[in-house]
This record gives sequence, structure tokens and C-alpha cells, in this order.
Amino acid sequence: LAKVSDLLSFYGLYRQVMSGDNNTAQPSYIYAEKRLKWNTWTKYKGLTKQQALIKWESLYNKFLNNFPNIFIPYNQNANLDKYQPLKPFIIHNNDNNENKVPL
Repeated sequence: LAKVSDLLSFYGLYRQVMSGDNNTAQPSYIYAEKRLKWNTWTKYKGLTKQQALIKWESLYNKFLNNFPNIFIPYNQNANLDKYQPLKPFIIHNNDNNENKVPL
């Protein structure tokens, strides 16, 4: 089974990539799930979208390797060669070489 902390990190990194820094008010302790998610997202405050995406992708690959039976049925018809999550962060220079943006 996946650790709760890993699942929360996956969520927090996703939110950081999609929305940037968390500037919302912290939920009350009465709402435990919302507060856990808020705390996890806030933990990644200050990361750029590229940095968060790299960490998210690393965690995603960890899940793929640790739980292959969960992901295999969904990937049978997928063309994963076209999946390029870092494509927005790759700069093409005049020599047609790809250079990743430095962190």
C-alpha cells in the first residue's frame, strides 16, 4: 500500500504545479482532510512549476514502479512515447538541440 504521506505529497505537488503557491486561509482543525491537504500544498510554497513538476513526476514514476498492476490496465492503449510533461520547459535553440531550463 502507498503511504499516506506519499499520496499527500502527490496531491500537494500537483496543486503547486497547477495553481502555484497556496495563498488560501488554513482550514479549521475540524476539517482534518482539508487541513492535511492544505498543509501539504503549503509545504511546497516557493517551488517553481518546473521544480514541482519534476518532483511530481519522480513520485509518479515511484508509484508506477511500486504498483504496476494498478497502472498497466490503463496504459495498454496509451502511446506513452508522446507523453512529455516537461515539454513547456524545454527551450529549442537555433541548432535544433533541446536544452532544459535550469532550475
